[in-house]
Parts: sequence; C-alpha cells; structure tokens
Amino acid sequence: MKTKPFKLLGCAALSCLFAFVSQAQSVSSTPVGYVTQTINAGTGNGRVLTGFALPLYSPVSSGTVSTTTATTVTDDTASFADLSQAAAPNSVKITSGSLEGMLFPITSNTATEITVSGDLNGLVAADTFEVVAVDTLSSLFGGPSDGVIYGGSKDVADIVWVLTSTGTWSKYYNNGTNWVRDARGNPNSDNLAIQPDSGILIQRINATSTDFVLTGTVPTTQSVIGLSSSGLSVWSNTFPTDITLSETNIQNAFEFSSTDLVYSLTATGTWTKYFHDGTNWRRQARGNPLSDDVVIASGTALLISKASAGTTDSTVTTALPYSL
Repeated sequence: MKTKPFKLLGCAALSCLFAFVSQAQSVSSTPVGYVTQTINAGTGNGRVLTGFALPLYSPVSSGTVSTTTATTVTDDTASFADLSQAAAPNSVKITSGSLEGMLFPITSNTATEITVSGDLNGLVAADTFEVVAVDTLSSLFGGPSDGVIYGGSKDVADIVWVLTSTGTWSKYYNNGTNWVRDARGNPNSDNLAIQPDSGILIQRINATSTDFVLTGTVPTTQSVIGLSSSGLSVWSNTFPTDITLSETNIQNAFEFSSTDLVYSLTATGTWTKYFHDGTNWRRQARGNPLSDDVVIASGTALLISKASAGTTDSTVTTALPYSL
C-alpha cells in the first residue's frame, strides 16, 4: 500500500487511478485504484481520535499450496525472493479453502517454502494463496513532510495507538527523524508492521485534518479478523465500501454475548457503544434504539470489549460486500 497526503496529489495523478465507488456493488474485474482516508482534526490544544484501517491491499504474487504444515506453506512451482525483510515485510493471505480471508505474517522463506506466524491447520494442498506487501509505520504514514504532525515528544506530536497481542496499547509518534515508541529509550519503530487487516487509532492534536490517498487492490475474499477471548480487540472494515453493523457479523463470533460491547468513533472523536441482544444490534443509550443499519464506514476501526473472558480466541468472518 502506498500513501500520500491528498493535498500533494494533483488532478492529473488522480485521473490515472480508478476509484472504487462504494455505491457500486458489482464490477466485472478486480479494480486497482485509490481511496481517501481522513485523519480528523484535533483542537490545537486537545486531541481527537480517528479509527483507521486499510480498505485496499497490495498482492505481490499468488500460488497454489503443494504441501503444508502448521506453520509452513510450500508451492513447488514458486521462486520466492526474500519476503521477511524488516523494512519491507510480507504476509500470506489465504484465498480459498477453509482459511479463506486469513492473513499470516511471514517470518522466513526459501525459494519454495514460506514460514508464517500463526496456525495453518485447515490449509490443504490445492488451496490458493497470495503473498501481500505489508506496510510499516514509515511506509504508511511517511514523515513530517507527509502531513503527520511531529515533535520532540509525544506531547506535541500526532500519536498512533496500536493494540498489542497481549491486549495492551502501545503508542508511537514521529520525532522529526523517525517513528519511535513512547517507552524508555524511545526505540526506533519505523519498521513496525501494520498488517492489511489491522485497525489502529490516531490521535491528532493539530487543528487541521489530513486526507491520505491509499492506492492498492480491492479485496476479493471475505475478511477474517481475530477476536480475543478477553479484554479488547480491534475490528476493521477492510473493504472499500461502507457496510452496516449487522453486516460486520461480529454478533456471530464464537462466545460473543449481549454483555459484550462494540465501540464506534464519531466524527468528533467520541465513542458510541453498541450491544447485540441476540436478535438485533442496539445502541447503549436511553431506549436502546435499534442499530442494525448503523453504517460502518470503509477504512474505519471498531473496538470490541469482552465483558468476561471466554474459553478461546475466535474470529469475525465478514462476507465480501460486493461481487467481482
């Protein structure tokens, strides 16, 4: 995925790209083009949150599984280059079979075999996959000249919040030279991978918004996103079209209950809470209004909060909301 601030792209450049129109529910081939993502303005003194996700992705190659183990994919016809460089990471996206729509970070590879992080049980010979490019903080958001507000400390810079695998938040900012993590020693985080199916939160302090143009390929498979058995998870709309809260299918995740909450950010950076009563989505407010048709915009992220710990992690499977 490549990005540039919208204000830096001229009309001539945009005219060379195909924009996937959210209202169009059917296209004849897989489009390649752009979408525009907006980071909401802060107040100048206070911060405003934006939920941010990636509704396009960048396939590098495709293949067919010859053999597989719990952590490896072998394609006997492949000739893979180095796919696990820190500054240019890649993942495997499964495009058919029981794991369709799932993404697995690549940790190492040979010319024909890829080793991934995660559990490939269920993947079988003849299933298909893609190698997809993965953005880093540096490649996705760039530096100070690319619209990100930077500074010598987190107090004056835009902050990117990333939920870790342990359910805690880490925050990152650009110090004018590098992306760093807000921690002892401010470790360099330019190469922090932002997976195509991940969602993050951006806290902007500057009183102007930033529009980013993201280029890539329209997804062609269902979306499968991990849901933690306890605490917080992030779900992201990774399609270049809006869908409804009901269409997310969060309500059908294993052990998701009426006491669990979904948090959605408003344009002013405040949270609206929703729960599923077993039949319908409802907003947690006076009268608990029906919310099945609440729009979840393309490229936005939701927080899912489990009220009590379940027995195992699960997934949210969201159907492809258009035909290709």
